[in-house]
Amino acid sequence: MDGGGTGKYASWGVFQPGSGTTDSRDDVAKLFGPPDGDTLHLGARGSVDVSFNDLLIYDLSGPDIKIYATIDPEEEASVYGSEDGADFEFITIIPALDQSHDNPSFEVELADGALRNILFLRVIDKGSGNGIEIDAIEVINPPQ
Repeated sequence: MDGGGTGKYASWGVFQPGSGTTDSRDDVAKLFGPPDGDTLHLGARGSVDVSFNDLLIYDLSGPDIKIYATIDPEEEASVYGSEDGADFEFITIIPALDQSHDNPSFEVELADGALRNILFLRVIDKGSGNGIEIDAIEVINPPQ
């Protein structure tokens, strides 16, 4: 599903609902644009692939992507990147996040994985409980 956008926030996505979520595939649009409190609940073992207006995201100094999300203390989610949308490489794990902020988030550093630039980002719930709920995904330093 395409949500348009400028490239700073996810603007396209494909959602594969996991168990325990009431969100449908069409609800992927909930994570397009800046954080607004309307979250996409992946459910146990659910996943979402996103891109940023087809812009190539480069590994720059410091964190490259910010995922605004809530995740229970006993849960984790995995983050993968891809240059072509077909072959994904592991980047990092999203641990339980500090929920005391208005917009809890996790920063992703592409250098933690094997790829130095990506067109697509994938988040997969590890499947131990309620699942990660994602509000938005932002490129910290979008291409100009």
